[in-house]
Amino acid sequence: MAASFATLTPAEQDAMLNGPALQPPPGVSPDFVNPPNQTTLAYGVLAVCASLATIVVAIRVYAKAFCNRKMHIEDYLAILALGLYATIWGLDGITLRKVGGYVHQWNVQLKDLSILLYDLNATAILYGDIIMLLKVGILLEWMRIFVPPGVRNPFFWICCVMICAHISFYVAIMIVEIFSCKPRERNWNRYLEGTCVDEYAVYISSNALNITSDVIILVLPHMVIWKLQIPMQRRIGISLVFAMGVVACICASMRLYYSIRFFRSEDKTYGACNMAVWAWGEMTAGFFVLCMPSVPKAIRNTPWMLRLGILVQRYMPGSGAAATGEKSPNSRRYHFSLRYHAKRRQNRQLETTTSDFSESALMRSDTSSTPGSQSIMEETPHVGQTSNI
Repeated sequence: MAASFATLTPAEQDAMLNGPALQPPPGVSPDFVNPPNQTTLAYGVLAVCASLATIVVAIRVYAKAFCNRKMHIEDYLAILALGLYATIWGLDGITLRKVGGYVHQWNVQLKDLSILLYDLNATAILYGDIIMLLKVGILLEWMRIFVPPGVRNPFFWICCVMICAHISFYVAIMIVEIFSCKPRERNWNRYLEGTCVDEYAVYISSNALNITSDVIILVLPHMVIWKLQIPMQRRIGISLVFAMGVVACICASMRLYYSIRFFRSEDKTYGACNMAVWAWGEMTAGFFVLCMPSVPKAIRNTPWMLRLGILVQRYMPGSGAAATGEKSPNSRRYHFSLRYHAKRRQNRQLETTTSDFSESALMRSDTSSTPGSQSIMEETPHVGQTSNI
C-alpha cells in the first residue's frame, strides 16, 4: 500500500486522501458531512465513566487524607492512574469530535483515518499503564487488609509475585506498543515505508492474560473472606465490597471479544468504538475495586451525607411529612429526632459490618470482648495468620 501510494501523482494522492477510507458496500454512497452515527452515546458513556472514576478516587483520597490522615502508596497510584485516564478522555474526545462514534469507515475520509489510528496507539499505551497502576494498587491494598504487619503467609507471597509479574508484563507491552512499527509514525500513517509487528497477536495475547489476572485478583480476597468464622450475613456484606471485580472481568472479556472482531473486520472506525467503550468500563471498574474499601469510612465521617439521608427519608412517599401532611413544630421535631436516632443506630450497624478496610482493620481483635459482641473487623484478626491460600 505504501509503495503504491508513493507512485501516485500529487493530484491522485489528494483525491485518494479526500475519498472514503473504505470502499462502501454496493448501493451505499459515502456521507462525509452527516453520516449515521452514535457519537452522542459514546460521549455519554465516556462522561459517565469519567465522572464515576473521579468520584470514587475523590472519596478515597478524602477518606485517607482527612479521615485517616494517612496516605499510602496505593492512594498515590490511584491519583496517578486517574491523571492518565484523564489523558485518554482528552484523546478519545478529540477522536469523537473529528471522526465520530460508531461511524462506518466508508463515511470517513482517508485523511482522517490517521486521527483514529494515532488515538488507538496512544490510548493502548495509556491503557496498559493505567491497568498496571490499578492492579498494583489493588494488590497492595489486599496485602494491607488481609496480611497482618510482619506476617509472610501464602497470601502475601502470591500478591508479591503478582505485583512483580504485572509490572514486568505491562512494561513489556508498553515497549511493544511504542516500538511496534518502524518508523514509529507508521502506527498511524500506513502509507509510509516500513514494517510493523503482528498487532493482532499482541492485542489478543495481552487481553487474554489481562483477563486471567483480573480473575485471580477477584478471587484472592474471597478465598480469605469465605473462610472467616463469622455470620453468613456479615460474610456476604464484606464479600460484596470486594465484588466489583466481576464488572472488570466482564468488561475485559467484552473488550477481548470486540478486539477480535476489530482485527477481523475492515470497518476499523466502527469496531474501534466498541473496543473503547469496554476499555472505559474496565478501567472505571478498576478504580471502583481499588477505592470501594474506603467508601464506608468516608460516609461515616461525613455529617452532611447523614443529614441528607435523614431529609430524604423524611420526604419519601409513605414517611414523614410526605405521608401524614403538615405537622406542628413539636411533631416535626419529634419525628426528626426519631429519624436522627434511627440513622445513628443504622450508622453504628454500618460501622460494625463495614469498618475501615484500608488500615488493616481486619487484623484487629479485642480479646476482652465476648464472642458475640465482637465487630466484624474484630472477629477477623486471623485473616492473614490462619488462612491458607
